[in-house]
Amino acid sequence: MAKINKHGLSRDIPPDVKQAVRNRDGFGCIICGSAIYDYEHIDPEFKDAIEHRAEGIVLLCPNHHRGKRRSISVEQIRRAALAPKALEQGFAFESFDPGLEHPVITVGGVTGTNVDTILQVQDRPIIWIREPEAPGAPYRISAIFWDAHGYPILSIIDNEIRSHPRNWDVEVRGNLLRIRSGPGQIVFQMRTDPGSGFTIERMDISYAGYRFRAIEGGPLWVDHPSGVRTEISGAEMDKVEYLVLVSGQEFVIGRAGRRAPSGLCKSGATVTHLPKGKGKKNAPPAPASFRPHAPRVGEWLSQQRKE
Repeated sequence: MAKINKHGLSRDIPPDVKQAVRNRDGFGCIICGSAIYDYEHIDPEFKDAIEHRAEGIVLLCPNHHRGKRRSISVEQIRRAALAPKALEQGFAFESFDPGLEHPVITVGGVTGTNVDTILQVQDRPIIWIREPEAPGAPYRISAIFWDAHGYPILSIIDNEIRSHPRNWDVEVRGNLLRIRSGPGQIVFQMRTDPGSGFTIERMDISYAGYRFRAIEGGPLWVDHPSGVRTEISGAEMDKVEYLVLVSGQEFVIGRAGRRAPSGLCKSGATVTHLPKGKGKKNAPPAPASFRPHAPRVGEWLSQQRKE
């Protein structure tokens, strides 16, 4: 495939043109809504183009991109461009394979292996894992992420990734998915690791008054509605039911449960509770301190509410 056409135009599409195309097409293939796509010139085709214009470029998944040369006419693609599938169904999607073994999930400084629920707020799971539907099938990962305004930005439903057209920008490059809320503002970045799970490299999400932020290699920050900020780092948990659970004044890391009655802490965790804003007067008291390097987990980090 020629990298430069007869007019000397390179195949390298400027970033601002790419973003305009992604926004217009809902971040997915205009025909099927897949979040894995190529940029395809249709009006005019690349061989006749003298410039890269967003109006003449569409998003096509690899299958429909190949089909353009075999069984799909340019006219069919033009009709599909009038009503992109991702906008019609409300999300762009892509599936990934977490593997036949229990997936490993990393969020900032927190890693869970053989964990049912990675993150839960009150009675709402944010990231959770279910058993395979049948022998030989992969484990099923699900998650829902919201922005600071309460709008969903990304969901994973039984290994199917769905990004929402409302986002300012969604970009997929290989096994990396990135969501931005504005120029240079990455609110979510996830790397899928085929056959083993995924790593959330960047995150800034909110739910029910809580704000969760994470950077790969750094801590997981939790801002509570009360004004307390919690930082968690160095936590590697195995065989626990809840990795991180927050609800009211309760803050739990590595809670064992019925399916995992004796979870283990693979490495010591450091958890710090600070009022938001140093020197803030009348700051609410922080929850009880976590005891780092505990050989076993499943302890409540603050007093349990009486049932």
